[in-house]
Amino acid sequence: MDKIASSPASPSPPNGIQIDFSLVQKTLPEPHIEQSEKECLNLNITAPKTTATNLPVVVFVHGGGFSIGSNAWPQYNFRRLVELSIQEESPIIGININYRLGPFGFLYSAELAKFGGGQNNGLCDQQTAFLWIQKYVAGFGGNPNNVTFVGESAGAVSGAQHLHSKVPLFTRYVSMGGTNLLVKPLPEIVNELNYGQLIRSLNLQDLIAEDRVKELEAMPAEKILASLTPSMVFVPSSGGDLNLPLNNFEEIYLGESRGDTHPGKAWCEQIMIGDCQMDGSVLLTLLGPPKPGIFQRFKDSIERSLGADGVELISQAYGITEAASEEGTLANILKFGNDINFLAPVMAYAHGWDGNAFVYFFNEPNTWDGPWKGHANHVLDIAYLFQNYNEALTEGQRQTAIIFGKDLIRFANGKAPWPVFNFGTKELHARVYGSKDPEKVAARVDIIPGPSDRSERRQTIFQLSQSISLTKLSDAWGSFMSGN
Repeated sequence: MDKIASSPASPSPPNGIQIDFSLVQKTLPEPHIEQSEKECLNLNITAPKTTATNLPVVVFVHGGGFSIGSNAWPQYNFRRLVELSIQEESPIIGININYRLGPFGFLYSAELAKFGGGQNNGLCDQQTAFLWIQKYVAGFGGNPNNVTFVGESAGAVSGAQHLHSKVPLFTRYVSMGGTNLLVKPLPEIVNELNYGQLIRSLNLQDLIAEDRVKELEAMPAEKILASLTPSMVFVPSSGGDLNLPLNNFEEIYLGESRGDTHPGKAWCEQIMIGDCQMDGSVLLTLLGPPKPGIFQRFKDSIERSLGADGVELISQAYGITEAASEEGTLANILKFGNDINFLAPVMAYAHGWDGNAFVYFFNEPNTWDGPWKGHANHVLDIAYLFQNYNEALTEGQRQTAIIFGKDLIRFANGKAPWPVFNFGTKELHARVYGSKDPEKVAARVDIIPGPSDRSERRQTIFQLSQSISLTKLSDAWGSFMSGN
């Protein structure tokens, strides 16, 4: 495996890698990565030195809220995972892809469309990458009919969106901390609001439409990025060539998102889906630190969505009270956000998937200094999977990382990494990685929920869903996060 020089990344905030490291709470040496609007659509291939052919291909799609990220960030380097696959005598080829981010990947409006602007360019870039891999990976020793999509956070959301494609893109799907129930496609009205805000921020509002679009297209990426405000949202949007629908929990949980709605169920053979115990830590980047009035803002928003009875049920279930401190109130709000955005979607997909579904729970606590020390926080599972933090881990943590890597390698090779999650027979198997209890083994397989509760997951959201549907709870959370 020879080292390949880093190719340009999509334009994005220059401190993106520091933001990602702050989530992990541990840095790695930072490479110098150029950014380019026109040369960012590249991929990095890590292949074992072997004469073998038809090797399984694992493609990683990075997260970053559709705003930051690069296929050349060191935490995503495939070298060690590929080396582990060689040791296991089950070699894989690892591929990291880039896609356009922020406004370059997801800005859209009727005005842009009139002058040739595309919708969901970032997702289209991903699809192009997978079609390229199908066409050319055999030249690198890979099997184009044995491709595993691995996505983290926004990358995992992307994978769920690609299941709406009628064209087969991959053989297996691994979702790590994200689905299309976490980031829902934007409606047309929000696209227009984003576009209008950006145009005003760039002082282009007085131009005629054609000149405005030309100015925007010719403008340096740095100037566009400098004009962005927190109120602008650049994520996938509904409709368009990809025809992204707004799926809900009931469709996915009951297995109703088939056929024209979810054609990927016909071509994606298996899924592996899981979460970190406190994936909701990433929500704090949007909510910000504890502020006076957080309880009232939450209460008012939920009441507008679900009425006074809904507020009462959620508040009782999660201990969200006015009597608590701002810190305590925010912590309990985050627990609700964690469960409806991460835990509930895992179980919905596992229950509703037609083929084999493998569920995991990542519980290894973060031992590095930072606000989430002692918790299995968002993106920590990626730090373990790729083995690139192993020198900073304890022996027990390294064992968790190695087992995690071996499980992914088995899955990519078409083998069951652990027993399937079988709702029909009530054998709800799940792999559990790590624990706050140092006496527990690095990884195990349990039936969930079980009497020992070794999955270390609250059942609160599912108990609450007996009174308020998961879809209504999710919509209410979305309204709260959007300030409504």
